[in-house]
Amino acid sequence: MAIISAKLILFASAALSYVLVQHASESVPLPLRTSYIGVFASLCLVQFIAFFVYAMFLKAFWLSPLTKLPQAKVRGGLLNGHFKTIYSSGAGESEKKWFNEIPNDGLIYYRGLLNNANVIVTSPETLQEVLTRTYEFPKPVGIIYLVGRVLGIGLVLSEGDVHKQQRRTFLPAFAPRHVRDMYPVFWSKACQAVTNLTYIGNEEQLEFEVGHWASQTAIDIITMAMMGKDFGAIADANSPLFKVYRALLEPTRAFLVLAMLKAFFPAPLVDRLPVKWNKWMDEAVETIRGTCRGMLREKQQKLAEKSLLEKDFLSIAVQYEDIAQVSEDGVIDQLTNALGAGHETISVDITWVVYMLCVHPEWQTQLREEVRTNFPSPSELAETGREATTSDVDIMPLLQAFINETLRRFPPVPVTARWATNDSIIAGQFIPSGTRLAIPIKAVNLDKRLWGPDAHEFKPERWLTPMASYQGPAVQTPNTPT
Repeated sequence: MAIISAKLILFASAALSYVLVQHASESVPLPLRTSYIGVFASLCLVQFIAFFVYAMFLKAFWLSPLTKLPQAKVRGGLLNGHFKTIYSSGAGESEKKWFNEIPNDGLIYYRGLLNNANVIVTSPETLQEVLTRTYEFPKPVGIIYLVGRVLGIGLVLSEGDVHKQQRRTFLPAFAPRHVRDMYPVFWSKACQAVTNLTYIGNEEQLEFEVGHWASQTAIDIITMAMMGKDFGAIADANSPLFKVYRALLEPTRAFLVLAMLKAFFPAPLVDRLPVKWNKWMDEAVETIRGTCRGMLREKQQKLAEKSLLEKDFLSIAVQYEDIAQVSEDGVIDQLTNALGAGHETISVDITWVVYMLCVHPEWQTQLREEVRTNFPSPSELAETGREATTSDVDIMPLLQAFINETLRRFPPVPVTARWATNDSIIAGQFIPSGTRLAIPIKAVNLDKRLWGPDAHEFKPERWLTPMASYQGPAVQTPNTPT
């Protein structure tokens, strides 16, 4: 919308400049009377100032139809609305607070960065509208600009027909039977992490950062599962590939500055600025993609030699005819998407599960008994090669219930977003083009209308009787789609 408005201003200024200089020069101030450029620049400046005042203040505070919706009661800033409140409170926390405190009919309005229009989608009906009308409400372009350079445009970031084609092509390789075949990988890496932590405990180092170990474990699991490549993070936190990957995912001040520039200038231009961080980013991305490229070619070579026996995603994928027709970069985009999205979510999930085990020692006792009864011990893995299988997991309802309840309370992605590509109607409310729609996953997961009066309580037993306390639409997991 802003780009269209800028083009209109430039076009109108050019046309009006010609008319004024050619036919109404007496009405033009003397210094500019004979200069097309001077008149054009003056008109552009006046119109841009007027547009800025309208968009930033008049529309955001009074004239937008969204201002008639229930609004956040906290007073926002003059220029950046409620952005500071949201940023300082943590991901999803402000949305959760407003979700529960502000009476609404499915939509809540607030102002974001530069007073941009934002709407929180709160009711099951409005959520269903937004999440099913995918062509009207895709992911914000800004998200793709920010992380697409690192992750590539795979299933996580693609939209529309491209996403539909990628789903049709790649989802068979993610079939549940293939995931189950990866359980031994998950188990062996978990055992390796436990062994290292046990060693730390024996050394009387009784305190350690769970998040760091969760990150190291997650990256080894996801890289082994996706392409059979061990980054070696559990064994060595300073392994070259792990250091490069972590640096890519940890935002620095330079990253934040460049990210803000992308709000005002084309992302490809910002990415090509001759600054040190951009150069390092290009090298780091090429290191990760180069590793993926090497693994892809290795799997293809093994397939040609009929010696491909591994069961990771990449080994499975190259055997599908449809995937064989995809370009090398197209397959690599799926790998980097899964590495980025999978690593972060697994890492956060592990951290919260460990935290909740500490907070609820009674569940820790029950789960320890269930796991030790049904799972082989890490030492047994080393001595006999006995591995965990899908049948072992399926007979542990307490463990599954505890994990599901932790995900409900602490989803790895607390809030996500969509944006209106055109003027639309949601639940009878007019939504102007360019409006950002916040999907408050954490708030929905604690909504008493859906989960009952005990929604804010940590009760894994709710998952032992499927959907017994859930009163909303049918769902598959406690996480709303990201």
